[in-house]
Amino acid sequence: MRYGSRINLLTKSLGDVVVFPMALFFAFDGIFLFLYAFTVPLEPILLTSTGSTVTTLLGAAFAISNGVTSALNRPKFINTKPKKVLLLYLLIAIFSLIWSIDFAATVSSLTNLFLQILILILIANYIGCNAKRLNALLISVASGASLAALLGLINVGISSGNRISYFEGGDPAHFASSIVPAVMTALVIIMFNDSIGHKLYAIPIFIISTASILLSGTRSAWIGILIALIMFVLPLVKSKKLAYIIIFVFSVITLISYIPVTANFVSTRIDTANDTGGAGRTSIWVVGRQIALEHLPLGVGLGAFPTAFDNQAIFKSSLKSINSEEIYPGRAPHNIYLSNLSEVGIPGTALFILFLYSTMSSLWTYPRKKSSIIIYSVLIVYISQGFFLDVTNRKYFWLFLALAIGCEAVKRREREGSLANSKLSL
Repeated sequence: MRYGSRINLLTKSLGDVVVFPMALFFAFDGIFLFLYAFTVPLEPILLTSTGSTVTTLLGAAFAISNGVTSALNRPKFINTKPKKVLLLYLLIAIFSLIWSIDFAATVSSLTNLFLQILILILIANYIGCNAKRLNALLISVASGASLAALLGLINVGISSGNRISYFEGGDPAHFASSIVPAVMTALVIIMFNDSIGHKLYAIPIFIISTASILLSGTRSAWIGILIALIMFVLPLVKSKKLAYIIIFVFSVITLISYIPVTANFVSTRIDTANDTGGAGRTSIWVVGRQIALEHLPLGVGLGAFPTAFDNQAIFKSSLKSINSEEIYPGRAPHNIYLSNLSEVGIPGTALFILFLYSTMSSLWTYPRKKSSIIIYSVLIVYISQGFFLDVTNRKYFWLFLALAIGCEAVKRREREGSLANSKLSL
């Protein structure tokens, strides 16, 4: 072989090595989104040496690849009412920099909010252009949540009576919240899927994830799931099946109660909620109300609630007694609505509530497919948990908001007749 021919062959080979992965990267940008969805429930255990997480890196990879393919294909950007309201909310949050009492905290929270909204818009638009991939995304996030639930049961000794999480010392509340998609997806498949095979693999997932949530001791998750079932999921079941579903769920909970210390653990968590006000939450809210009233109508600045929660605010509040183990400077609000009222004031809170309402109302008018039932029920849980837990700084909350807005984008494109065969099924 001539020297020149060898050079040409080597160049071609190197070109294939470089071009093929790049072609794969840009042709299947959805792969990064599926991996992102899968790792969202597992994020706390997927840390990198740089202090970031694998989930964050996958989100960045999806954003880059989606941006490149969008620039090449020039798809239509799908506007929806929830997106417009959310961008107005972001604008108020940006303006809060002007009056923030903690500029650094506001910048940090604003950066996080901007990135969450950016990913939300990209995911929603992706679903609007690729409606048939919604089910794959739901399976991805439910699979990751199921794995998280299994890790919670395996890695922590449940006989010790401690609240379980991904690992010893992990946050059991957010652990439980990340598992919610597995519970609701498995339950919806059991209730509405006619395939016996699908039901058979959904049943153990439901049992494992339900056990993990119960043993996490996260009362907000218990309440949220109960609300979602009573208000939305069970009323969709035909009367003949309803009795069987109730018996099944009751049987699973009874079975889980035979796990050592489970029954006593659950009853203890219920009792302590009455005694402590949920880890001091009621006392935190009293102080939070004082902060909100003092800084109306604009608030203290996005992310500045812990700074405002100082000794002066504590003593000014109407607390009759102060437990130093529960009430101390720097506490988080543990309530997304109180947090918004305190940080971005009346305008920001009104826009945030309007955003949630418009997202849920648009999904409510979407056809009752299994996919939309899963998304709606999970969001009911998260919105309910928002009264007790700071879910707005977590990716799982924004991911399901993105899926809901994506359904609205699909509906808009269907009305415009620009998307064919976009009926969703699970």
